[in-house]
Amino acid sequence: MTTAMRRVDYSIRDQKGKLALYLLLWKRKGISQELFDDYWRNVHGPLCARLPGQHQYWQFHLAKNEGGIWPKVAEVDYTCTEEEQFTAIAELTFETEAERDIWFKSAAILMDDEHNIFSKAIGYITNSGNSKTYIDSIPSGDPNGELGVIKFHVMVKKSDAVSVEAFRRYMTDSFAPAVIQSDSVLKFRLHLLEEVDTSRPDAPGVSHYEAPEKQYQAAFEIAFANPLEMETFFASKEYIAAVKDQANYIQRLLPFPERTAYTFVYDSKMTLAGQCSSNVADLIMKVGATNQLKEDVVSLMNGKQNKQNGKSGLGHYLQGVQHFGITVYDMPKSLEFYLEVLGGKVAIGGNGFYGEALHNLMFQKEEVEAIEKGINPKSLGVANIRDGSDMSLDVRFISFGNTVVEIIHFRDAKLTLAAPNAFEKIPSSVGYTNAPHLSFYVKDDVDIDAFAKELEEECQRRGLTEVVVNRIIRANSAEEMKKLAPQFAKTDFTGDFEGWALFYCKGPNGEQLEFNQVTRKAKENFTRAEAEYNQANGTNYWFLNSQKPKSNAQGLYATYSVPVNAPLETVWDVLMDKIQNPQPYIPHVVEELKILEIYDNGILREIRTPGMHMKERVIVDKQAGKITFTVVDHPLFTGELSNQVTLPSNGNSGSLPILTYTINLQPISDKALAQVEAQWFIKAAQPEAIAQAAQHLKHIIESKNNQEKKTMVVAPSQTFVGTKSEIVRRMFQAGESMNVENFVKFYTEDAHYQFSNFPVAYGPQGIRDSSVSFLETVAKVYHHIKNMWEVGNTVVCEMDVTYIRHDGKVFTLPCCDTIVFKGDKVQELRIYMNIDPVFVFDNNETQPKAATSSGSLTKTLEKMYEALHAENWDQFMSFFTPNLLYKIGANDPVIGPEACRDLLSHIYKTLKLTTHNTRGIWEIGNTIILEMDANYIHKQDKRFVQVPCVDIYRFDGDKIYEWRVYPDASATGVQI
Repeated sequence: MTTAMRRVDYSIRDQKGKLALYLLLWKRKGISQELFDDYWRNVHGPLCARLPGQHQYWQFHLAKNEGGIWPKVAEVDYTCTEEEQFTAIAELTFETEAERDIWFKSAAILMDDEHNIFSKAIGYITNSGNSKTYIDSIPSGDPNGELGVIKFHVMVKKSDAVSVEAFRRYMTDSFAPAVIQSDSVLKFRLHLLEEVDTSRPDAPGVSHYEAPEKQYQAAFEIAFANPLEMETFFASKEYIAAVKDQANYIQRLLPFPERTAYTFVYDSKMTLAGQCSSNVADLIMKVGATNQLKEDVVSLMNGKQNKQNGKSGLGHYLQGVQHFGITVYDMPKSLEFYLEVLGGKVAIGGNGFYGEALHNLMFQKEEVEAIEKGINPKSLGVANIRDGSDMSLDVRFISFGNTVVEIIHFRDAKLTLAAPNAFEKIPSSVGYTNAPHLSFYVKDDVDIDAFAKELEEECQRRGLTEVVVNRIIRANSAEEMKKLAPQFAKTDFTGDFEGWALFYCKGPNGEQLEFNQVTRKAKENFTRAEAEYNQANGTNYWFLNSQKPKSNAQGLYATYSVPVNAPLETVWDVLMDKIQNPQPYIPHVVEELKILEIYDNGILREIRTPGMHMKERVIVDKQAGKITFTVVDHPLFTGELSNQVTLPSNGNSGSLPILTYTINLQPISDKALAQVEAQWFIKAAQPEAIAQAAQHLKHIIESKNNQEKKTMVVAPSQTFVGTKSEIVRRMFQAGESMNVENFVKFYTEDAHYQFSNFPVAYGPQGIRDSSVSFLETVAKVYHHIKNMWEVGNTVVCEMDVTYIRHDGKVFTLPCCDTIVFKGDKVQELRIYMNIDPVFVFDNNETQPKAATSSGSLTKTLEKMYEALHAENWDQFMSFFTPNLLYKIGANDPVIGPEACRDLLSHIYKTLKLTTHNTRGIWEIGNTIILEMDANYIHKQDKRFVQVPCVDIYRFDGDKIYEWRVYPDASATGVQI
């Protein structure tokens, strides 16, 4: 037991730490106290220690406040509720506000670890001089475990009757001076706390909020050598003097005993515990392994500390190297070698590129140097691709599975691809630079121009002055370059390159560097080439989207981001609804969903779909826009899935929110991935699967947003969703019960019920009779509504319908229904879909119906059909945006007017379009719904073919950007 040792005062050692971050921490439920202690000091602590700016970083592991030790002062409250029982305190000090700001800016990586052990983390800060050690006679200022003393961390809430200023004067001028007069007090350190700090980056599932009425205004640390010294202090005249007027200033006093303390940063340097964890530090000290303290060992174990000169890295923006580039002399020979000899696969490519922005992006540094030296830019290798009159650029990106090789070729613009490169070869000995360039892959959600600016500023700050990013605006001097607007990246690529963005700069030794993003169409092309390469060569490389499973260590990881044309709040509302109502939002049938527990920040749920069954802890973090689904008690996997919506980092008011899906699962054994139950997860982690899931939700959100925004052009009194729409939803729910009696209650006695090409059924009895064979085949049905329009007595519903047959096979098919009401009952239902995959059925002609139309977009559509009937393809394509999406039934969509033309041309090789029998046409906001029979003549056997269908057209201005066709094309015999 330590005896009183009030001989030396070490308090001066804390003086440089003028500001503090004082964190109260609550252990999350589900982990033991021992596991919390071990993880916090051996994993989280060393991670935090590596962040820049810290002067000191201590962890205090506490026991519960159980009362009975601290003497009570009348009218001061000492009760501590279970909710207020925090587990630990982290204290970080800083020499300046600037260094504290540096720490905050780098702390996002630390926040990502919080949810592993904390449920709540309340951060207080102190201003300069408001964290002060008055006395400290404990020899060790950097403890690593038990100190052998009795120490308390005491939280103080001021009286409501006094101001903050009066309370602080009492603590510093009366209470503290009286306490330190006692020789029994080994240490006294006081913090005058500001309001709870809300600037810390948020952590998923961890509350950073504390209500103002529950916040503390001060905290102090007090230590005694042993119980006798502590009791001596409480009985002393010094203690009586200290608490004499306490009730006038203090409302509550809550002491928490300290169990252990650990130090990770001390005097602005990482301690042993910070370098290699508390446990390892303890072993080194016990063994006396002084070699572990040598600089070369420390550097080997930890690398350079970010603390030095306040430098910070940018690696967290990148996801690896995207491609290597080489300028070639003979393009045809190079293609033969890389494609035919080595077996690469072309991802994207093109010939004859030129342009002002492209020229400046690639050659600005050399061109400015040539102008300043008064020499011909060509002497420095500048290929004049400014306007296409002199030279042009040919490019191929070739996938080899785990990476990409880019070959580039500059030639006389008047010559063909076979022409030699415009510049001669340079020696290829390893002693020479042979004009390669290295391209780094920037994450999808990073603003590439903002990153370019940050990269240049960071390198200039480090003294790496050669790293200057080319602008896409022309400049005639280095000084002029500095004054140009920060426009670095070229992003306006189209066609196969749509979604490609890049900028050029020189490395510190003059090497050519590129930084690029690959999203949307360009990413699809690279992913396709990866798949082709893997199939051709028996490899398993997946770089752009995800990792395919190869071992237990690798796991299943995939992520996909996509912009959503909807307000951030709308996207978040859908993500929240998806937690307890997942069926409308996922491309799987939800067979079972149970909510097992409800928490303040989420739920515990159990979900089952065909091929998947798991329990998930769902954590909602609204400020981060993230919902995390952590796998609980699964026999094969640990890890999590997440949905997140964020705004791009550029902060532009018009930027679209980014929806991100992520899967990150680890098998619990080497054999886990071979199990049948693992196959659903393996498929879900494939690039195309996670992209499909994210795109599926994107379309639902955008459709929901369109419904909320649209206004009717037919009549001011008509609305999109009203009473009849709600009746339709209830009718579908009745159908999902698979009880035909529930379903037929919604129909009039003379109802007309037309299901695809099944025979027409009339009235409730007819629907009962027609349902017999349906129920014999189909065990379950689910409706996934995408859009619903209500116009007068008619409702149009666009959806996907999932059928589960009795044999267990599942089909999800696109569908569009038109429902006509008489009063509050359905008089006519027509279901437009190709249900062949589920049934074999006879064709049945449907009855025509008078059309209604209004609005300017309808006239545009009529002109489009005139061009289509005449097969005037140039005029036909002029009615569409460049990124048109055209989709027929369950077939894959095609993108762009040319692809639409090609698909229709393919169909028209078999069928001759003659007329349309229009049943109804509705123009609603930017959408037209056309219900019709399309009439064709089969070119081979000259028979008449009628295709009942509903077409939905969505317009951007006067151009169509989306065209979806819901046909019953079973009689056509055309394969798409």
